[in-house]
Amino acid sequence: MLSDVDYATLFRSVPARLLVLEPTAEFVVAEASDAWLRSRRVVRSAVVGRSLFEVLEPGPDAARTRVALARVLASRTADEENAPVFAQDGSLACIVRREAATESELLTSLEQRDRAVRDLKGARQELEAFANAAARDLQAPLRTLGGYCALLRNLERGMLPPTAHDLLGRMDAGIRNMSGILDGLVTLTRVDTSRLARRRVNLSALAKRIARDLQEQDPARHPRVDIAERLEATVDEDLIEITLEKLLDNAWKYTSKRGDARIEVGQRQVVGRSVFYVSDNGVGFDMARAERLFTPFFRMHPEFEGNGMGLAAVRRAVERHGGEVWAESHPGRGTTIHFTLGS
Repeated sequence: MLSDVDYATLFRSVPARLLVLEPTAEFVVAEASDAWLRSRRVVRSAVVGRSLFEVLEPGPDAARTRVALARVLASRTADEENAPVFAQDGSLACIVRREAATESELLTSLEQRDRAVRDLKGARQELEAFANAAARDLQAPLRTLGGYCALLRNLERGMLPPTAHDLLGRMDAGIRNMSGILDGLVTLTRVDTSRLARRRVNLSALAKRIARDLQEQDPARHPRVDIAERLEATVDEDLIEITLEKLLDNAWKYTSKRGDARIEVGQRQVVGRSVFYVSDNGVGFDMARAERLFTPFFRMHPEFEGNGMGLAAVRRAVERHGGEVWAESHPGRGTTIHFTLGS
């Protein structure tokens, strides 16, 4: 409650460089905010009760401050840095002084920001180079191993015992999984480091093309796919294609055990924002486990093929657009992934 507030503590914690000065020619410091003390690297006991000009370093800045305070004291009128505070009887109770950051501090802050931007850019370039090199250098031996497995499986019947065929099948599955993880890492790096080039994109046409590709890859299935017309957004086309590919691929995969599979792509207006969604009636999941859904390598359903990289790429692509992504799901009833794409 407001009546319980300690106003001295409240004043001290304000994130501004403030001083309370007595309205006398000495301008004795009555109180100082923590931000002011930090900026001067002094403790409160070394300041309170002393003239401000015993605390400030002598020089042109201190002289200008003295002139400005004297003017406020005489005119009882505020300026850009000093404000008189009056008692109920109209007398001058104190002067509140607000100090801005100095030019040197601002320059230091800008230099630190520029250095951080350069460091971040360098780290991203190194990450991209590492991911691409790792994928390239590891994919080659994986392809070699896969080729050997295929050769062994194609030997004449009876040359290998049944146990060997089982082991070869497991090796092949492991190779495919590792290859998928490497592809996922490259995709994540691409999402993180690519230059964002926004333009108006027809999301309906893009989603329909992706759905046709999924149908061609799995012609035995015929889920009902409803894609709303006139879905458009100003986005990076490459990143939004990755987003829709991952979401539709998941919806296709997790409805594979349903004869009445349904997938929907649409848009709603929520509090003035365009919220896009991809919905399915697949296996769903318990929302108690949703916290890690968009983290790399997390697999909600290990019984399905996957490497846990798809939704991580979706989250990063959406966040690069200044948007948000979240899920709603019920076990056995399906999942809806919602996302916004910034302004």
